[in-house]
Amino acid sequence: MRMFILSLTFVGLSWLFERPALAESSYCSEELKTAKSVNKSGKDSPLKIGSVSKIFTTAWVLDVLGADHRFRTRVQVWPTGSQTVAVQIFGSRDPYLSGKTLSQIFLELRKRNVDRVSHFYFDDAFVFLRFPSQWSHKAHPKDAQTGEDLASFFRDLRSGIETSDLLTGESGILQMTVDKWSRTNKAQNPTAPVEMTLESVPTLQMLQEMNRDSNNATSQRFFLNLGGESQMRRYLTQLYGKDAKLVRLWTGSGMPVGAGVQRRDNVATCRSVLRILRYLDEKMKTLGKSGVQELLAVVGAEAGGAPESTVSRFYGNDETEQVLAGKTGTLNTAVSLAGTLSTATKGEIFFSMVYSIRPKRSSAAVGRNHIRQQINKWLAQFGQGPHFGILRERFNHLGNFMVRGEL
Repeated sequence: MRMFILSLTFVGLSWLFERPALAESSYCSEELKTAKSVNKSGKDSPLKIGSVSKIFTTAWVLDVLGADHRFRTRVQVWPTGSQTVAVQIFGSRDPYLSGKTLSQIFLELRKRNVDRVSHFYFDDAFVFLRFPSQWSHKAHPKDAQTGEDLASFFRDLRSGIETSDLLTGESGILQMTVDKWSRTNKAQNPTAPVEMTLESVPTLQMLQEMNRDSNNATSQRFFLNLGGESQMRRYLTQLYGKDAKLVRLWTGSGMPVGAGVQRRDNVATCRSVLRILRYLDEKMKTLGKSGVQELLAVVGAEAGGAPESTVSRFYGNDETEQVLAGKTGTLNTAVSLAGTLSTATKGEIFFSMVYSIRPKRSSAAVGRNHIRQQINKWLAQFGQGPHFGILRERFNHLGNFMVRGEL
């Protein structure tokens, strides 16, 4: 079976008047096994890629941390009065730690008849976002936002919050009072009688969910954990050599930084997107997986119980179900999709498409319609191929929860 990598980019003429350094249009294709070029135009022209950036972040994380890395967050607890304790968290920069995870700690305290925390200590490695979907680049996660989100969480905890036990699945109202909280890197009670350890699921599962859900907060936290823009640039140089100058990633999520003339968007060339798809496909196969499709959102995979992905929402239909896997991107200046399509006569087609948006001249809906038309054209020409057979269950980032000692 012959396999091809194909990338198409559609960009409105208005791009000419926006940023001269960026391309009007670009498409390219090459044979997967030989890398022989089949067709190309503007192959090395940089384009705004939006959340397609998460594919690059995924490769970086897998190369640095590996597929099996788990984040371990330690919690020490000691009594300070009747049904009252102090708590200290030693963070691990867990990219998925949120209000659900923190609630689990307080649920375990309630099970031990604790109804008050006199002091909650946390260190610099404790990066807390209560609602990751509401995260913004304007607040650096490890600084102001951690404290602000903790204050919000503790305020609602005092009144009672609805939560679900990540271990048993049972739901209920959790209520507890936290008197005060502060940041410190010094252990307050090294001989604390109780220690909890929250262990995340393996990195690979996190990345699968990050791409399926297009989670901006998680991808940016991975990005910052590994060193941010300067270290990403170094990593891309290792991957692409002199061609690294044609890729510029300011964020791990694909969200722009700045505004107006100071706005900076992640950009990449068609060639670089093809190379990272190829690179991830090979890496996944070395891990015993079927390919890059296991890292992406697959149309119809929600049948396993996971929420609907953006790929299913924008491009799902009877023809694309279980044969289209991709990563969407949405900016106010462009929409994009990159991934793989299983066809009958050409095998898998790896692709990337971008369509630019200018107010009053085009829209995201118009861009997505162009992308749908191309996908439908491929399926009409080459037929629907074997199904990927990938189902996603509802994600639980907590892999293990261990408690040692008694109060």
